[in-house]
Amino acid sequence: MRMMAKGGKWTEEEDVILKAMAMEFGEDQWVTLSRDLLFRKSPMQCRDRWYKIKAELKLIPSRKIFSQLLE
Repeated sequence: MRMMAKGGKWTEEEDVILKAMAMEFGEDQWVTLSRDLLFRKSPMQCRDRWYKIKAELKLIPSRKIFSQLLE
C-alpha cells in the first residue's frame, strides 16, 4: 500500500536529506528522493523544494556554498 505524502512546512532534516540525495542521484530522480524521505513529501514537492534551495544557494557567496550543502 502506498503511503500518502504530507504537505506542510519542510523540516531542516528533510532539507538535509533532499540536498544529499539530489546531489547523489541527480535532479531528475524525484520519485527516488520521495521514497528516501519515507514518502513524507511527494515527488513534485521534492522537485519544487530542490529548485527553491538551489536558487537560494546561488545567492550565497561561493565559499559558503559547500558548508551550506554539508550541513
